[in-house]
Amino acid sequence: MIKTIFIIIVLYYLIKYIVSHLKIIKTGNKEENLKNFWMFTYDFKDKKKVSIFDRDSQEILEMRSKKNKLILLLYISVIAAFFFVNSLLAQILLLILD
Repeated sequence: MIKTIFIIIVLYYLIKYIVSHLKIIKTGNKEENLKNFWMFTYDFKDKKKVSIFDRDSQEILEMRSKKNKLILLLYISVIAAFFFVNSLLAQILLLILD
């Protein structure tokens, strides 16, 4: 039970750290704000481009990639936290029933 509590605390601070970084990272999309920081960058529709040769700069592409990786890590961390919170609750219920 102590290990589970420790893991939950570590995941909590990891999630807070990731969320704070996701709110800072800007990829140049006007639709990004503090309410939808958890969305992947390809969830936003692109504006129509005049030419197919108009590409975003390498910096923006790298920032989008970094943001998508952080969002994926956030999702995995939230799922793991959910699993460990349920595990902790099951352990507490087992202690109560014994």
